This record gives sequence, C-alpha cells and structure tokens, in this order.
Amino acid sequence: MSKSPLIGLTLLLILLVASLTPAAAQDVRETIRFCEGGAFSTEEDFIAENDFVGPNCYISDGDLLSPTGQVCATNRDLVEQPFDVSVDVGLDAVHIVDFGEFGEPLIAFSTELDSPHGNFGAGDLLFTNGAVIPNGALMQPFQIRNDVGLDGLEIFGEPERIVRFASSLPPRDDPAWGQGLLQERLKESEIEIWFSIEGTVNLSERDYILDGDIISADGSIIARNGDLLPLDVPAGIVDRGVDFGTDAIAVVGDPETDEREVLYSTEILFDGDRISTRYPSE
Repeated sequence: MSKSPLIGLTLLLILLVASLTPAAAQDVRETIRFCEGGAFSTEEDFIAENDFVGPNCYISDGDLLSPTGQVCATNRDLVEQPFDVSVDVGLDAVHIVDFGEFGEPLIAFSTELDSPHGNFGAGDLLFTNGAVIPNGALMQPFQIRNDVGLDGLEIFGEPERIVRFASSLPPRDDPAWGQGLLQERLKESEIEIWFSIEGTVNLSERDYILDGDIISADGSIIARNGDLLPLDVPAGIVDRGVDFGTDAIAVVGDPETDEREVLYSTEILFDGDRISTRYPSE
C-alpha cells in the first residue's frame, strides 16, 4: 500500500516547523557564573569556535560574553521573559548586579535598538527583573529630556541594596521620574550610577557633555574624555580636538577610600602620532 502524498507533505511541514523552532533558553542561573571574572558584549556579530561553544557558533552583538570564551546570557535571555521581546535588540551598557545570591540573577543593561513594543528605548536602563529606568530620569539633573543613549555603565552599592532598589521601581511611564524620583531613590539606597551617553549634548553656551565623558545620575561629571586618556593623546574637545568616546566602563578598587581605577574602552581607535605638548587636565 503506497503512502498518501498528503501524509508525506504533512510530515515534511512538521519537520520544517521543528527545525525553525528556537532552542530552549539556557539556564541563566548557571551560565551567568561564567562572567564572575568579567563580562562584555561586542559591536559586531561573529562566528566562534572553542571548547565551550562548539564549532561555528553564532555570537550576537546582543549576547553577554565572558573573557574565557563562554556565553553568559544570550540577548533572548535578557529581554524575552521580562520585556516580551523575541528579536535581538543588541547589548550596549551592562552591569551584573547579582549572580544569584539574593534570588534570581540580576543584570542591568541597555540595548542598541528600541523595543518593538515601545516598552523601553535604547537609552533606558533595564533590569532583568523587568524594571526600567527611563533615559530621561538618568539625564534629569542635566535638564536633558530627549533620549541620548546609554553606552558605559557602572553601579556602585551593596548588591543587596541594588536588588531591593531595582525591585521597588515604578513603571517607566510614571511622571515622578521627571520630578527627581531616581535621584531621591539613589540617595536613600546609597547607590551611585555612572554612565556614558551615545551623543553630544549642550548644557549651556559653554558647557556640554560628550559621548566620551563619564557622568553620574546625581548630575555630576565624573571625568572628561581628556582626563581618561594620556595627556599626549589629543583627546578633549574643545581644547585638544578629538573625542574618542567611552563605550564601556568598569571600576575597580575601594569606593570607601576613593581609591578607584577606571577601566574603559573607546568608540574610535587612535593610530596617529602622539602630540608633544602636554596639555593640563581639563
């Protein structure tokens, strides 16, 4: 008895659907531990091959990676469950708050693209528990209301306090964000948020913030781009000519004694001659 062509076609369709179904999300409670020694994301997608990821593994610019060559969290792990986003929206700023000591792992991050649902923007500070700090709330002390992006990120404070802070935030559309709510909560919780932005904004005729500056959510400018780079590199608009950007931030040291070392990456490379004149710090 010959098989019905319809049965064969149905079986083929089932196989095709099965092959297109995304693999089950990894258990971030386990994989996030890969990043205990450091974490980062890349600007571009690439294909990797090593003992951890196997052959010809696609790595997205939205994945969270470890310096040892492991994937700590995919972009799907970060945005699907808390924000109902199933497309890759990239990964820009990132700070691992808690590896699971106080419940579920908590990761703070920003994306390269806006949510297709409108529930977050590319400059908002997101948490994997679903909390969102609008970009405007971060920039509120500078009186900047438009989304200027978010690149580097470092959050200071006891992890347990940051977890409680992130668990008590109001919805993204709460008008209190525009009235200094974030700054009040940060002060109450003894938390600092340092970050960099993606663009340039003018604060006044003579004052500005560049994408290479490190600023704080309390309204202070922590470091200019010219302060970060060696004095014989021409960094520092307006006096020295070039802003190299600040893409990633990591701070090591003892915050209690203010002995902090700032590690960072730049957005553009420097392959020119160093300048001979040693400019003073801005």
